[in-house]
Amino acid sequence: MPWMRPLFWWTAISLAVVGAGTCLCIIFQRQWEDAERLTYPLAQFATELTAGFDEPGRVPALFRNKIFWFGFFTVFAVFLWNILGYFNHALPRVNIYGGYLAKQIDLARNFPPIYLRILPPVVGLTYFCDLDILFSFWFLRAVAIVKLGLMTRVGFTIGLKDQQVDGSGILALESHGALILLALWTFYVARSHLARVWIAIRKGSDHPFNDGVIPYRAAASGLVISTVFIVGWMSAVGMSIGIAILQTTLIYVSYLTVAKFTAASGLRTCCPYSQRAAAYSNSSWEQATCSRATLLAWRSSTPARSSVTIASRPGQPCPITSVCSEIDHGP
Repeated sequence: MPWMRPLFWWTAISLAVVGAGTCLCIIFQRQWEDAERLTYPLAQFATELTAGFDEPGRVPALFRNKIFWFGFFTVFAVFLWNILGYFNHALPRVNIYGGYLAKQIDLARNFPPIYLRILPPVVGLTYFCDLDILFSFWFLRAVAIVKLGLMTRVGFTIGLKDQQVDGSGILALESHGALILLALWTFYVARSHLARVWIAIRKGSDHPFNDGVIPYRAAASGLVISTVFIVGWMSAVGMSIGIAILQTTLIYVSYLTVAKFTAASGLRTCCPYSQRAAAYSNSSWEQATCSRATLLAWRSSTPARSSVTIASRPGQPCPITSVCSEIDHGP
């Protein structure tokens, strides 16, 4: 069974990344809960839905709230109507909760439009989100629209000849820079907590500073073991040790910031990402091999980028078979 070997190594690297992300979250958990008091909107959903389940009657308190049922049927009625319209085409479709790109406001030539969409889950999540974070969403998006429109209008690019980056690429670079800054700020504000964690690692599980879900020594050991495996995996498929360490560090930066942002806002998809084609620009087709294609595809996949997921959920690998086929037959 030739598929067993790639399946094993894909599973192994995914589990290693999951383990590293989980250990990072365990190390920072107390800092985020007690010191920074992040709201964890996704967790509050589950808490509210199950609160009071162990009381007499075994009916959560939320389900006895008339306002909850009013909000539920306001959304459910629209979906139910559209489901009936699927079977009866005479019923007009209600598009108040229409899909992405369904409604837009065109501002000017070369300026990206403003897309309008009502998402009930987002409305519920943002209720638990800090107002400063909500303000930054629309304000910085408005700034990005203006910047992108102006750069596109005047044709502004950066980079060497035949390697220019347009306006959208410049905004993506700025977003990645902000991601790095957020990671550095996360370590800075947690410096006192990390000092306590280091003491707990040195003293052992009986020390009073060991207040995590598992002993900090075990979390640190898991992080080290996962890191060694990830770097070794990258090295085995053709990446130099130095670049493998750098790539692993950037993966951890992405996972840590996405996990913290998710804990603060509940919105887990607000993370800069790059297309898989960007990874291939680092290696010529003449020097490409199937193992290198596996590495490049994994670098741009969900577990490596963490662009559409949180730190403790493995992603789906890219279609390596098609990548290797392209290498065998040329681009």
